Amino acid sequence: MANISIKRVCLDAIANYIANNVTGLSGKVSVVAAGPETMAPCLSVKLIADSFTFEPSEPDEVYWNEVTDDKQLVYNVGSFTGMISIQLYAINPAERELYEQKIIDLFLRTKWAPGTIFVTTPTLTVDGYPSLYSAEIKARLDGEEWNDEFAFESKRFSFLDIYVDYPALALDNDAPTIESLQVWLSEDPIDSLIIEEG
Repeated sequence: MANISIKRVCLDAIANYIANNVTGLSGKVSVVAAGPETMAPCLSVKLIADSFTFEPSEPDEVYWNEVTDDKQLVYNVGSFTGMISIQLYAINPAERELYEQKIIDLFLRTKWAPGTIFVTTPTLTVDGYPSLYSAEIKARLDGEEWNDEFAFESKRFSFLDIYVDYPALALDNDAPTIESLQVWLSEDPIDSLIIEEG
């Protein structure tokens, strides 16, 4: 089985979260590469990702396997941030409005961060390494208003934009950090030249 990109795993995790937490949407939410050219099956929800930007940060070790001690370290080296469009296809305007509100309510339900949902991914494969690490994704409302898509003056679907943030993960990042360079510069250069006698 081919490895699935971390981005796709994150988007699928958001789709599954919506499907599992909005009554009536089980099995009806999916991630697609582009919007359907014609009307999608009703009732259904499609998630479409726009471009994502990379925001680097100081590498942070987030996972290593303590049981096998396989020396594979997973680092968080920043985050990818972008926008996803949630497209809602419904049989009629009343059904569309009902599910628009249900999806908005899902985002507003988080008491300590209204408007943002936090989703945990399944365990991730990082650069071919099947780690046991699960990442947290943040998905935040861009606004509360749904927009309508028109075709021949009739509504095809409504859509809502959300911001998504997921970690940028890498294996064994050996690039020197500011901290490691400071430690190296503070060491006595004479000590580093001592040759062990044998």
